[in-house]
Amino acid sequence: MYLGAMNKLDSHHRYGREVIKVGGSVLHGPDAFVKVAQIISYHALKKRIIVVVSAIKGTTPRLLEVARNPDNVSLYEDIVENYAKALDFVGSGEGYSDIVKLRREGLEALVALRRAPGNPALVDRILSLGERMSSIVMREALKVCGLEPRALTGGEAGILTNYSFGNARPLIDRSIIRIRERVYPLLDRCVPVIAGFIGETPSGDITTMGRGASDLTATLVGAAIEADEIVLFTDADGLMTGDPNVVPDPVIIPHVSLREADTMATFRVKNFHPLTFKPLMGFKGRVVVGRPSTGIAGTEVTSYEGEPPLKAVTVKENRVIVVGYGAPKYLDYATKLSNSSRCIAGRDYILVELGDFESSLDACLKIHSFILSLMREVRNG
Repeated sequence: MYLGAMNKLDSHHRYGREVIKVGGSVLHGPDAFVKVAQIISYHALKKRIIVVVSAIKGTTPRLLEVARNPDNVSLYEDIVENYAKALDFVGSGEGYSDIVKLRREGLEALVALRRAPGNPALVDRILSLGERMSSIVMREALKVCGLEPRALTGGEAGILTNYSFGNARPLIDRSIIRIRERVYPLLDRCVPVIAGFIGETPSGDITTMGRGASDLTATLVGAAIEADEIVLFTDADGLMTGDPNVVPDPVIIPHVSLREADTMATFRVKNFHPLTFKPLMGFKGRVVVGRPSTGIAGTEVTSYEGEPPLKAVTVKENRVIVVGYGAPKYLDYATKLSNSSRCIAGRDYILVELGDFESSLDACLKIHSFILSLMREVRNG
């Protein structure tokens, strides 16, 4: 679609820097890499691009199953075969040797796991293979679109973590310095394709940073290179006012502040890693959450606080969580709607404690209806 487009423009004609994270929910089949690569190549006509890529949908749980049962080599081979099929669909044969190399690395790790069952460093090495193979396939798909990509692991890109294998915490300040030193110089020469979710310890061991950590990879990179935009491609149209599985009529939130987004991540109101927005405090660009698009579509996340004062609500067991900069102002109203005396408010949130899930669900539905009424007031001026 955009084959050879980049040959018409050198780096000096492209202004700004953009990080595009491709979530696993988007990579649902072999053809997905091609479709997303075409969209990325359109973005690359205007800006210098860094791509952060997740594993194919469903891959990480399957790799975890393999790591827990290292004799299940057939499941491991099925996973590798999925990536080989994706490369076939891309139509590039240059990535096969890299996939074969990663396959061999995984088999060696499985042999080691039989001798040391549950070894956390070996488990993380197995879990890292999904994102690492995705980075190879995405690299080849971008080549077909006329770009000059280069695949990197999270560690190669500069992400440094502690030794908490399986849920490693990035050393944010040191990672940002390393990413700036390693990735920024590449932008005039290629499109870095970084495997999300993973980093490395100071001694060089691969670590994984927990569920949703590809978003965290993207924000670390975006902060380091001072990106204008960080685009998080997902299978949803944007952040919603409520969970569609809980409330009947959720709508897309057009805008949230970085502080509100950070609160959503902290309380797991949305499916973000809890640290996703920590690197962006003071960030001057914008984050966009939505489906893959050649334009900017979805929820915008920026430093400023915008209406409505309450943005989203969810229920977690016997607790209702409401997020929005107006939380302190609406604490009494939330207390009345939920009929609970155990309500507290922070700067951007209200926590409502109730005795059982049915009461929590009822309170969630009432508060969600109130949020929708606030949004209508904003639209109607």
